[in-house]
Amino acid sequence: MITGNNSKFSVIQKDQWWDILSRLIDVIHINIFIIDADGRVLLPPDMSRYGGRLMTDPSLGFGLNIGEPEFLENFHRQGRFWESQNRYDLRMFMIPLVYRQEIAANVIVGPVILTRRLDREEYKKSAKTYHSDANVTLDFLNEIRVVSNVMMNSILELLDEIIKTNMQLLEKRRSMDKNQIDHMAKEINTSLRQDEILVTLLDIALKMTGTECGSIMIFDSKSKNELVLKASKGLDEKHIKNIRVRLGEGLTGLAAQQDEYFVINGSSENPHNNRIAHLLKRPDIQEALVMPLKSQNKVFGVLSLHTKVGQSRIQENLMNIQYLSDLVSSSF
Repeated sequence: MITGNNSKFSVIQKDQWWDILSRLIDVIHINIFIIDADGRVLLPPDMSRYGGRLMTDPSLGFGLNIGEPEFLENFHRQGRFWESQNRYDLRMFMIPLVYRQEIAANVIVGPVILTRRLDREEYKKSAKTYHSDANVTLDFLNEIRVVSNVMMNSILELLDEIIKTNMQLLEKRRSMDKNQIDHMAKEINTSLRQDEILVTLLDIALKMTGTECGSIMIFDSKSKNELVLKASKGLDEKHIKNIRVRLGEGLTGLAAQQDEYFVINGSSENPHNNRIAHLLKRPDIQEALVMPLKSQNKVFGVLSLHTKVGQSRIQENLMNIQYLSDLVSSSF
């Protein structure tokens, strides 16, 4: 791996990036690895899970040729990202890692199965075609995650923002001493790029749930008892300017204090919502979600979504929103 100071690859430092990728892999249950602009491996996939061996063991017939220039030829532009479709109908996605206006490397996310798994017999037939052990291949295919197109795109959008943030932070660390690094870590939630991650999460959550209004508040770095607004969409600007919410105050403060989410729609999934009736002061809101955001089992903020115009898709996307929130939280 190239790490010299004069190289555009100097920002790809193995130990630091492996720590970042390991945390992300733990959350999304999908493999992630890094290659350079010519397809050579800078940081290999996790061999122990999520298709790592399937991708790299020639005897299993996957035919990826990771580390060879032709590997990149399998990818084609699909919107903001690049996608390849490989044997067994598995997909991989590529996020260019831009450093000083050049592509320093590419982050590869996958393999994944989009929408549904094929029938076992179809997989066995494919394994036979590629002269690989069908049972061993099936074992590795079973550990690969199935995701919807919408969910995969949401994951990629968030990963893109998280990767950009870590690029910026790792570059800063190179010119800092330990005391400066510790100070930067304490102030990480106030960085511009962290705010952009939260804006991306809010945008995705609004699209996914069919709501038109929302916000994200996080604890003030100076006062751990107050939440401050970091992102909002569809809210009246004059009512939210410089807004602060104390821990335990209103639904947002209660969600943060109790580490509990609330769905408000007349038939809430939360059995304790009878105790929050006095907090529901907006009859114009048809449906709403108020959900804590957590990092390392500690609440650091609250996501709020609501609609005034009719039914939303909050209920059916609760798990997806929680999952994406966990992905964002891994960068905090």
